[in-house]
Amino acid sequence: MSYFKDSNPVEMISGAIISPLFSITNSKIILRHIYSILFADFFENYPNYFIKEEDYPVSYNFFINGGIESFKTWIESNKLDLIEKINIYLDSIKDEHFRENILNEINNSNWENIYLIN
Repeated sequence: MSYFKDSNPVEMISGAIISPLFSITNSKIILRHIYSILFADFFENYPNYFIKEEDYPVSYNFFINGGIESFKTWIESNKLDLIEKINIYLDSIKDEHFRENILNEINNSNWENIYLIN
């Protein structure tokens, strides 16, 4: 209460509340969503990499038992289907310039930026 001792608390909290702003054209957020699309599809096809082992976290099988290499191989084998799924997501982005930049980044990278570990 000492903070308000010399001030008027009603005045401090009165006024219009501004809505939070969120930019859909944030490339870090877009890439995180793309990663989530990839992982969801991968784990749907390879659930054995997403099983909790006794005394180990769910991620154990993925990181220790060959999941990373399987993920890389799976991405290369399913590239066209994955690009189609990513395009469905990217179609929700109304900023065409930003959308094209994201697509170019993915297409020009040979998917290396998709891999977790090089």
